[in-house]
Amino acid sequence: MCENIPIENLPKFPVIDISELYSIIKNKTNPIVETDLLSHFFPNYREFLNDTIGIEMFRIHFSLYHHLYKLQRELYNTNERLYIDLIYIFLVQIPEKGFCNFYDENLHNYCNIATQNDKKYCEYHLKEINKDISCGSVNNADIGSYYLDINNYFKMDDVQLKRTLKGMHNFIYNQNDIEKSYDILGLNIGESINRVKSRYKYLIMQFHPDKSDIPDNNKRFLEIQNAYSILKDALSIDE
Repeated sequence: MCENIPIENLPKFPVIDISELYSIIKNKTNPIVETDLLSHFFPNYREFLNDTIGIEMFRIHFSLYHHLYKLQRELYNTNERLYIDLIYIFLVQIPEKGFCNFYDENLHNYCNIATQNDKKYCEYHLKEINKDISCGSVNNADIGSYYLDINNYFKMDDVQLKRTLKGMHNFIYNQNDIEKSYDILGLNIGESINRVKSRYKYLIMQFHPDKSDIPDNNKRFLEIQNAYSILKDALSIDE
């Protein structure tokens, strides 16, 4: 909790029925968007939509995504996976044993081709996963962890909200450059600030001009620096 705010003055955290949330998403044939869910659980949410998004709108958004990621965790041991991003939310069926479990974040589906000896991944995706791990690129759950920590709901103030919205604004108006920058760093769109920083530090050491005279490495070094500069501005990253 926030140390300097009396407990009685803290905003109440809205509770959403997880089973009801699951039912709504399950019964949708197409991906659902955030506003659909907000309209159901917070019918008056549009009252908080003025020229700018205020702290109340953030709290409603946070509550929804907190419960979405909570539902995602509850589905870990089932044959379903809840996909969540900044736009779409939907359920996908996990392949049965003996079929590739590699999930393509761009195509939004599983590989699902037969594997040898009931392995989890096909030979192609097993190599790709090992390659990503060896070069320091791994998936992370930082975004989910942020929303699952209710303390972040109470910690948000007007200053932090302004900074968050600035990052969102930059992302919208520079989306192509930002998406390309994530790709150059070998990251998925939406990776956390900490992940972007750690990935940049890893790559900048690998391709630093002092470590090699290979021209392609020098070019790659400059690309990495430029990509990080774009993401640094878009995400308001502090050094």
